[in-house]
Amino acid sequence: MVIVAAVLMTLVSVLNFQNSRPDNWLPWTYVLLLLVVAADMKIGIYAKRTNDYFCETKHCVFRRCIKISNIGKIMYKPTWAIGGNMRSIYVLDREGEAIKIRMASGAYSLTTLREVYDP
Repeated sequence: MVIVAAVLMTLVSVLNFQNSRPDNWLPWTYVLLLLVVAADMKIGIYAKRTNDYFCETKHCVFRRCIKISNIGKIMYKPTWAIGGNMRSIYVLDREGEAIKIRMASGAYSLTTLREVYDP
């Protein structure tokens, strides 16, 4: 729905551009930018588990995967040093215990985070 609205607003702004001054289509640009950000937050950030891998995709492009057999630890701890309300899930590898995937509570709902982290 958000993508349809963004396309519709783009068409309106392009068609009105010929008949209006450039500063009239500036508010449409801001609204279009907000719709793109909303669409990115809704469908552009997700995590997926297959048979062998656990992957997280951010902004429809950036993908990080870890083989399930290489997962050493999954932690649910505060995202920032101050303020413990924002928490993230950290997926660490078995070898060096380096953080391979970080799922922040700002991008995922608590029910999704609970599905990943079930101690």
